[in-house]
Amino acid sequence: MSAITMSFIRKIPLLLLLTSLSSNVLSESLTGSCDNIKEVKEIYKGASKNGLLCIDEIKNKNYDKALEICKIAGNKGDSWAQIHVGIIYQYGYGSTLKNDLEMAYWYEKAAKLNNPAGLTNMGVIYTLGLAGREPDKTEAIHWYNKARKAKHPRGIMNLGHLYQTGEEKDLVKAEELYLESAKLGYKPACKALQKLRARMHKHHNS
Repeated sequence: MSAITMSFIRKIPLLLLLTSLSSNVLSESLTGSCDNIKEVKEIYKGASKNGLLCIDEIKNKNYDKALEICKIAGNKGDSWAQIHVGIIYQYGYGSTLKNDLEMAYWYEKAAKLNNPAGLTNMGVIYTLGLAGREPDKTEAIHWYNKARKAKHPRGIMNLGHLYQTGEEKDLVKAEELYLESAKLGYKPACKALQKLRARMHKHHNS
């Protein structure tokens, strides 16, 4: 895959596939910097031939052609092509209208193939109650836990957020999950961890 294609893939929303563990360890101090956390590397891994063609069409902003090719690859079991179809429907790229039902359909197909982004996206769907589904914390946690097993840092951070903001808060668990996500190289989790620790420190001293 070309460097240009890979650069473009890194800009696509919702695609955060962990490919290697960061060797850096998050500072345990309250004011530890996020600067030592490596960015999560993203890669379109295990793509079929049509899946790679799909990426090239997206790179060239030929979204309608990309949708056609991605659907072919997705229907043959390429989970990342399925994710791209979901993204096109989610944002309404090209002449495609936004369609939450189609978005959820393709994300769920990818999730059933244990695609890390698909697992996390299903968690988001149930967290927010998208695509005609009622918000369901239990179902969201189910998908986020699967994303955690797949070492998907955004899913791990989202799970931590549920523990931080839910009716039955567990800030210690939230801290654990933010730290886990940050150690995988996800800077938003590092920042969330810092804010949570600052809040816990303030509460402890009040």
